Formats: sequence, structure tokens, C-alpha cells
Amino acid sequence: MPQEISWEIVLSKALQIKKYVELLEQRVCLLENELLETQKKLNEQTLKTNELAEQIKLFRLAQCFKETSEEEKSELKQKVNEMIRSIDLCIAQLSRHHGN
Repeated sequence: MPQEISWEIVLSKALQIKKYVELLEQRVCLLENELLETQKKLNEQTLKTNELAEQIKLFRLAQCFKETSEEEKSELKQKVNEMIRSIDLCIAQLSRHHGN
């Protein structure tokens, strides 16, 4: 004998499924927001890491600078200034790109 299912049971199950889907949609939304925040933090950390790497290069360059002749010092100063301008340009571009 086939078991008869009442419409009330079907409706109740459908409403439960609907609520579950709504909860899942909310969770997806929260996770997407969390992902965006994490990506933003990662981008900020990457930028900071790159800045620190450039500072290390400049520090090493300054250490070598102590042991060079005046002519070499002049060339190095010029290269350092070029690097600084390049870094400033990159930072400005990143700031405009990220809306800061």
C-alpha cells in the first residue's frame, strides 16, 4: 500500500528547505565578504613586504656606499634617487588603484 503524504508535511518540508537555502545564501555572502577582506589584507601585506625589500636593498647599497670612491658614490647616489622615484611612483599608482 502506498503511503499517503499530506500537503501539510510537504509544505513544512519545503519551508524548512527554503530556510536552509536562505541560511546558506547568507553564509556564502559572509564568506565572500571575508574573502574580500582577506584579499585586501594580503595586498596590503604584499605592498609592505615589497617596500621592506626595497628598504633592504637601499640599506645594503648604503653599506657598500661607505667603501666606494667619490666617483662611484656620485653614480650610486644617482641610482638611489632613481630607485626612490620609481618606488614613489609605484606607491602613488597603487594608492590610486586601491582608491586610497
